[in-house]
Amino acid sequence: MHAILQTLARDEPVSPTQFHNSVHNAASGYWSIATGSRQPTSCLSGHDATAAAALLKAVAAGQVEQSPILLCVYEVPMPEPLASRRPTVGSFGAALVLAPRAGAGALARLSLAYRAGAATMAQEAPRGVAWRELAAGNPAARLLRLLETLALGVADVFALRLLDGQLEITVDPC
Repeated sequence: MHAILQTLARDEPVSPTQFHNSVHNAASGYWSIATGSRQPTSCLSGHDATAAAALLKAVAAGQVEQSPILLCVYEVPMPEPLASRRPTVGSFGAALVLAPRAGAGALARLSLAYRAGAATMAQEAPRGVAWRELAAGNPAARLLRLLETLALGVADVFALRLLDGQLEITVDPC
């Protein structure tokens, strides 16, 4: 995307390859090709609500399709001058397999509920103090609280901001 913006600023034509690689679903498309997967993929971006929106969409898709879903969420800092307009702290990526029914290897059962009122950083913050700056400054890293909870194997209730409200996540270990 950055290369396209630079090309447009120079009033030059954008190459079809540049445009093809700039679309939001390019990463999932290349992954599908590389792995030979014919499973459906979807891509979304929700600014600071990306983690919650992606989790909600993946859980809903898994329930509708009655099939496991691979959820991948990532965010990397953009180059300047975009980075000064939308700063992102560090790079972060996470992947989870979500299934509509607990299988043999299930770590936990998740319950999701939409609640009015924006989530606070205290509701979203990871337990580990060292991770809080990353979670506050990187939309994908808001999943750190969920990852910590799964790794510890404990019950938890926390929230992630989702547009004008919050996604309350209840985790019960299996």
